[in-house]
Amino acid sequence: MTGWYITANDIKNWVATNKKKAEILLPELIKRLVLTCDNKADVNFPSGDSVSNEGWDGIVKSEHGNKYIPKGMSGWEIGTDKSVKGKANSDYEKRTNDASPLNRNKDTYIFISPRHWAKKDNWVKEQLDNGLWKDIRAHNAESLANWIQDSPAVHRWFAGVIGKRVTGMSDLDQAWSIFSNYTAHQLTTTFFLEGNTEATTKLHEGLIKISKVTIQADSFIEAYGFVLSALLNGNDYSYKALIIENQTAWDWAVSSEQSLILITMSFTRTLRSSCS
Repeated sequence: MTGWYITANDIKNWVATNKKKAEILLPELIKRLVLTCDNKADVNFPSGDSVSNEGWDGIVKSEHGNKYIPKGMSGWEIGTDKSVKGKANSDYEKRTNDASPLNRNKDTYIFISPRHWAKKDNWVKEQLDNGLWKDIRAHNAESLANWIQDSPAVHRWFAGVIGKRVTGMSDLDQAWSIFSNYTAHQLTTTFFLEGNTEATTKLHEGLIKISKVTIQADSFIEAYGFVLSALLNGNDYSYKALIIENQTAWDWAVSSEQSLILITMSFTRTLRSSCS
């Protein structure tokens, strides 16, 4: 599976050759990564056409936090400029002068650059020494690559974004895009969820309990369409789901330390380890 792993060089090269596209998609990448860490977090990362809007590039509220996202409120700025330090200083000054709706004494400032930034830690220390924020963090291409590799479903999605060919598995968005176009008239999630409120609730409850969930339906197509639809309409789950098509992909997925939702396709898997 290692042929499609995302590296720091992949990220740097993608931004260098697709700067405009990167500006649009990076907020979506960070949002997905945050939700894999804490799917109960309150996350707001405008993406697409909304990236040019005034205000923070992202705001996150997490009750738990981890090595990638802080506990409590945090404001995020993303810069793709070649002059990383210049952009970092500019955004830091702007948000320090006007942190609204954050409170500098209680919240965390985070700057992200998908480029090489060898002195990232020095920059963080310099700003912390100013004592103007409760905490300050920063990510560069290297730390983003580590975060992506710790997040299998996002890893699979982003590999497709930057053009790496992945076989044996699909992320939820890709799987639905293919499945929903099987018929002459495009299928919708509403079609599969209509009248299945109880079944959807039971599926979600089964996932919360970290267990194996079996779906019974009149056909494989009906069961598969229902599962995809239920997960796409449950924000707590969509960024942790992978559709697995062979043993190699299964072995890679279950080796992750992250809690995942694995949807197995038509192969007989060997249970060498367990996951959620």
